[in-house]
Amino acid sequence: MIFHRDLKPENVLYNKSSDQLVVADFGIAHFGEDELYTLVETGPHDRLASFRYAAPEQRTPGLTIDHRADIFALGLMLNEMFTGEVPHGTDFKTIASVAPDFAYLDNLVLEMLRQSPVERPASVEVIKQNLKARGLEFVESQKLNKLKQTVTPISDIDDPLIADPPRIVNFAWDGKILTLFFSQALNPKWHWALCHMGSYSSVMGKRPEIFKIVGDKATIDARSDQVQSIIDHFKGWIPRANQKYEETIRQEKRAEEENERQRLKRQIEAQEERLRVLKSIKI
Repeated sequence: MIFHRDLKPENVLYNKSSDQLVVADFGIAHFGEDELYTLVETGPHDRLASFRYAAPEQRTPGLTIDHRADIFALGLMLNEMFTGEVPHGTDFKTIASVAPDFAYLDNLVLEMLRQSPVERPASVEVIKQNLKARGLEFVESQKLNKLKQTVTPISDIDDPLIADPPRIVNFAWDGKILTLFFSQALNPKWHWALCHMGSYSSVMGKRPEIFKIVGDKATIDARSDQVQSIIDHFKGWIPRANQKYEETIRQEKRAEEENERQRLKRQIEAQEERLRVLKSIKI
């Protein structure tokens, strides 16, 4: 295994043709610990610059310096990629503060920057697995939060027959067929409400279900002596039909919204279960 021990942004090059990152300058990769410390502490100023990315064990003579020093440097660089600042101390700018969608990286950075090498991730492969797992977990958490924030309120009814209840505005009789004209087109549900409004009186069998309703017209056979009575009876039915229609539409709307709430509840439960599994799996 090769330990670079001097990782810094200048040593990570991008190969545009292959879309790959290349690590360069292995000049001190095989130096002994004492030689490395002396070089970093007393060398030229350009070498001192890399001290910004040195792990704590590189700052103390006699300590073992291995691949975990590279992991520390990678943690510094990962945070710097987002914040533009190299972390120092404990109160440094976090990734979440500048890129909320990548907030899940902050905990990984903290692990990579542990003062003790043994507390850092064991290898770059472990870091890669963490990146994938935490990224997926974060995405699933975001989905769960979005579902939980989804509200299905009892909505106002947007129905023209409720906003402006229909009424008779005119009639025509051709000697056999009586036609009633309404203020707006009626729909099948309104006709159903008319037929199910409860008890009513009618003219010689001219019941609500006998009327043929199409658009804004209702027609029925009628003799001359029945025309006025039919009109009067129908005008008496309209308020009750309108009330029944509104009750029916509101019941349907409540049922629809309750079904949507139950669907969201099932989605949330499934998402929570998926998140529990993701958090519990260890590779």
